[in-house]
Amino acid sequence: MTDTLPSDTPVPVGTARRALQMTTHWQDFDLAVVTVTGELDATNTDILLDYALSKVVLCQRMVLDLTDIDFFGCAGYTMLKTLEYRCILADVVLTLLTGAPVRRVLKVCEYAARHGL
Repeated sequence: MTDTLPSDTPVPVGTARRALQMTTHWQDFDLAVVTVTGELDATNTDILLDYALSKVVLCQRMVLDLTDIDFFGCAGYTMLKTLEYRCILADVVLTLLTGAPVRRVLKVCEYAARHGL
């Protein structure tokens, strides 16, 4: 079974922005693989969080695949921490797959969090 939810976020004129796309593949009855593509910033992190949380209530394991994200804003870090916390509360094992843009921002945000910046 596959769920797909395209984002209807307007694209500013003159940009080559890829809209946020989310797809869920159920690898097993309790394993949801949520694949996200496009750009993730402050305008659409709540859309992804709501989408992912709607799957958390249905699974025991979740893989969040962000390897095909073109842009990852700092708001994405906060969204991931919220998702991580909610998964812990729901006793869901969360695995995060990242590409270079996501790893770069996570590294900076984790450094800032550790040093109180």
